[in-house]
Amino acid sequence: MSPDKAGTPDQSTTILSQMIHATGWRDRQSSYVQALDSLICMSAIRKPAISVVIISWQPDERALQTLLSLEAQRRTLSDTGQQIEVILVDNGSSNGFAPELYPHADTVLRLKTNTGAYFARNIGSIFAHAPILLFLEDDGLPEPDLVAAHLQDHARFDILMARGVYRPRTDSPLNRFAGHYYLGDNPFPRYCDLEGNVSILTAAFREVGGWDEAIFFGHGGVELSCRLLDRYGQPERMIYTPGPVLHHDYSSSEQHLTMKRERQAKSRAYVESKHPELDRILDTWNREYKQLQIPLRTPATSPAGVSR
Repeated sequence: MSPDKAGTPDQSTTILSQMIHATGWRDRQSSYVQALDSLICMSAIRKPAISVVIISWQPDERALQTLLSLEAQRRTLSDTGQQIEVILVDNGSSNGFAPELYPHADTVLRLKTNTGAYFARNIGSIFAHAPILLFLEDDGLPEPDLVAAHLQDHARFDILMARGVYRPRTDSPLNRFAGHYYLGDNPFPRYCDLEGNVSILTAAFREVGGWDEAIFFGHGGVELSCRLLDRYGQPERMIYTPGPVLHHDYSSSEQHLTMKRERQAKSRAYVESKHPELDRILDTWNREYKQLQIPLRTPATSPAGVSR
């Protein structure tokens, strides 16, 4: 469906409701319908291998570069019989997406207001048709093989989630604060502390309820890791992996850094209130779980499902 043939508000609401019910998140019907401004289904990908969800609050040239990179990766992977589905969420931007962004996505949602990153990622995820979800920053530049690297990790390992690497996009001195962006050349069990380059089995993501929408900024990956651990009890199936690389700066300015830290502190306090043993869980992960062997995938543990 091209932009000039976008569905009416009633049609958009009907499609949204269908996807909500298919996902199993029926309790979110009211909040998602209320948040949706418009929905455009650009194209339908048959049996995609991976669905990429990108949200943007202030879309600019960097968002276009990210989408162009995914377009190139889509062509490369299609030669191997693997398809990428791209879901683009306008998280309440003032002017909406520029028309040149639309052709590079399969589904485009526009929300009425800035709902926070996790709400927007969740509502975008319900339109995914692939067994693997990939959440990607809109202002990061993916390496040409980022998507393939995520797919390779899920093909090799029997994992629930894989968080990749951030590399600096510029030589900003503020990048010195990003010690957790790159953690070495070898994969190991690790909770998610980067939410803009992380792939998750769709079935597991939906079963635990996705991202916590009460969080507005930061620590959503840690919180999601705790719920996945509670549900499956297998820390070795959540990993850090050096293969998928996204070029992304830690902060754009000193002022932005201050604001970022303030918001992260509030989110951390919320996560601690929800998971009172958070410090112990993360400490155990860093000291003990990281030594566990990552399980290899077998034909019986296809990424299409969730093995237990």
